[in-house]
Amino acid sequence: MRTDPLSAFWRQYRHRQSGKGAAGMAYAIYVTVLVLFIYGGPAFMKLAKTLHSPDVVAAVATPGVASALSGVLGLALVVAFVVGTTRGPAVLRPFVAFALVTADVSRRRAFGRAMMRSTIVLALVGGAVSAILLGPLTGSGAVTVSDLVLGIVASVLFGALAAVAWLGGQAATGAAVWAVPGALMLATGAGLIAPAVRLTPWQWAAATWPTGGDAGSALPVVLLAIVAVLGLAFTPLLLGALAGPELIEQARRWEGATIAATTGDLSTAMGGFRAAPTAGRRWRVVRGRSFALAALRADLVATLRMPLRALISAVALGAGGWAIVIALDAPGLLRPAMGIVAALALFAGLGPLSDGLRHAVLAVSTPRLFGVSDDAMVLARAWAPLVGGLILAAVGVVAGASSRGVLPWQPLIVVLLLVATLTVIRLDAAAKGTPPLWLTQPIVTPMGDLSVVGTMIWQVDAVLASAIAGIAMLGLVNGSTIAMWVVVAVAGISLIQWRSRMRSL
Repeated sequence: MRTDPLSAFWRQYRHRQSGKGAAGMAYAIYVTVLVLFIYGGPAFMKLAKTLHSPDVVAAVATPGVASALSGVLGLALVVAFVVGTTRGPAVLRPFVAFALVTADVSRRRAFGRAMMRSTIVLALVGGAVSAILLGPLTGSGAVTVSDLVLGIVASVLFGALAAVAWLGGQAATGAAVWAVPGALMLATGAGLIAPAVRLTPWQWAAATWPTGGDAGSALPVVLLAIVAVLGLAFTPLLLGALAGPELIEQARRWEGATIAATTGDLSTAMGGFRAAPTAGRRWRVVRGRSFALAALRADLVATLRMPLRALISAVALGAGGWAIVIALDAPGLLRPAMGIVAALALFAGLGPLSDGLRHAVLAVSTPRLFGVSDDAMVLARAWAPLVGGLILAAVGVVAGASSRGVLPWQPLIVVLLLVATLTVIRLDAAAKGTPPLWLTQPIVTPMGDLSVVGTMIWQVDAVLASAIAGIAMLGLVNGSTIAMWVVVAVAGISLIQWRSRMRSL
């Protein structure tokens, strides 16, 4: 009887892993479930109490929420496709990827398991998110049990469809790399302009939300199931289209990022996925009557030379502006929650526009070439995230205000102040450098070594500052003095840290 080479390979590889197989997986599942019960249970109860209040139920069970949800789900497919171009679902360890790519084994068989695992994970995540959001509303009467079941099923199906889009990004080549996400963006925008016309899967999934138009109807779920099944049926073809060198490169990049993230170097981990310029190689970059204008033009053009990063930046900034409009009218705890979401979206969207900042900080230790001081060089590169972020976020504000029938002036002022504050935070983060040695010293406590806590706070301090700024900006609208001092403190501390870090470079 002939032995299947692929099965024999996997059997030998699992034997080589010395206890990291089924036992390691069982322990990981045990720890995950334990953490969810300890931390997820109280958080879910808190969410349930919040969503049971009449004002919150009235706010989330409106047609406008369902329309906004369809836009979020459409953008989720865009993000899944774009992420797949740098790290797809069919990624294994470099050694395994090289062995399977160079062997006489079809891509479908070699990477089918990895794709199956990714599909199951995304489907379960989608179902879990739907259960967390809709479950508490069931007790308040806003959602029936049948609506809850339909919502969970729709989320599971959409998660599977997102996995297909993720694999599509990994298999895409040539013009499809930017044409597919561009088409998805246009379709998502058309759906937001004409929400009554439901022709896309994300609109069908959003229709299962309470008062989404077809809530309680099984038709959107059936249509979504048909599209998800068709997408999964094309999975073998997409797996067969995967290029061997790209599979090996993604495996190496992911392993390097994992090692860097494990050691606490998140900037290196994220930098490993930064795309190389693919467009505009003949564009004139450095032009302008002043150094500041030349730096602004250079940074904006450099961002456009990476179309996918520019697309994600535009999506994040526009979504952040839209979220500010929603946050200003949100009741209860939904208001600060939407403020955090908006601030983090804007902070992430400023990332591609801040590449010049990071480059200027790296150039501080080199001889001066442009006849300006180090501080002037770095500050000149801050114009791109400030100007570009304001323009794109303002577009999101105007679109969100138009869809909700409100005036855009107040959210525009909030976005102006928030983008300016986040630019200062980005300025500080660019000069952060490596963690100081005293952060790595052991901190012995009865609960174990807590030195990792300081390292993690060091890595995510900009994210925490952005979230605080997002909440404080909403307080400024109500004339809160505390919120004003919080904003001043965040911006002031960031500037002081930036000056201190620049001196130490």
